Amino acid sequence: MPESNDPDGPQLPSEIETSAAKAHLGNPVATYPWRMPPIPWRGYAMWGTLTIILCGTWGYLAGAAAGVVWAALWFLMLGIPLVFRRWSRFIDMNAQLALYEHGLVVVAANGIIRVARYDITLAYLYVFEYPADAFRRRAGRPKDYAGTLTDIAGQSFPLAGYFETDFWQRGGYTDPQYWASTIHDGIVKARFASATAELDAGGTLDFGPIRISATDISADGPATPWPGIQEVSADVGRVGITVDGKWKPLKGAALELIPNFRLFIALTDHRRHQAKPDEQEPDNNGEPQTD
Repeated sequence: MPESNDPDGPQLPSEIETSAAKAHLGNPVATYPWRMPPIPWRGYAMWGTLTIILCGTWGYLAGAAAGVVWAALWFLMLGIPLVFRRWSRFIDMNAQLALYEHGLVVVAANGIIRVARYDITLAYLYVFEYPADAFRRRAGRPKDYAGTLTDIAGQSFPLAGYFETDFWQRGGYTDPQYWASTIHDGIVKARFASATAELDAGGTLDFGPIRISATDISADGPATPWPGIQEVSADVGRVGITVDGKWKPLKGAALELIPNFRLFIALTDHRRHQAKPDEQEPDNNGEPQTD
């Protein structure tokens, strides 16, 4: 995993290191700065052209007075992204995401520092995958990383990845494909052993609306024993199970409601393997996605 440290860029080493030390996060792993995308002139040109056409057409059909009113309204809408862009210059450019062995420190765009530990945080981090031609700027399927975590005080805070489009003006932390996976893997490493021990002892673990035990999985409906489950996965924004070759969603189990998704999948794969010892336990390297 490449580090995104920039020795010449804005840094807050003392505040970050102090916060990490207080939370006992261990050694630093990597840092990722917060960046605002460049102005999407192509999108502005398209939006401006559409504005002129609509205003001109409405003015022609409704008369000069109505045309002026609608022109003012449309140009106001056109200027909103530019106003936001100007405001964004005042955002703290020291904002960054610092990953450590046992957690992370986030300096938000408003300068507020948040600290999260992998062994206690609830991470609702997902990647939204768009069609290949959604933005016509590059090949493949653009991916938008976004979600929330809870800090050591139990308070939720947003964590968004850097993402460029032809219209949007949302900033984020660079290289989200690396830090999102690192966070999920850190959660699995920190909690998998204790979670499996709790299940083996007869306990039940809750992942939002889903409950798993050593014997079965359930949501808002009857429980399904592990021996009959071939796979637990997410599709079209919902979590479901595959039984007898057919995938069916778990009632009420929307993907955005499932915290620590990779830990959840690792535990369900482990329980299925325990129920069917002749199967080889899979290596979970996937990332939670929703279209």
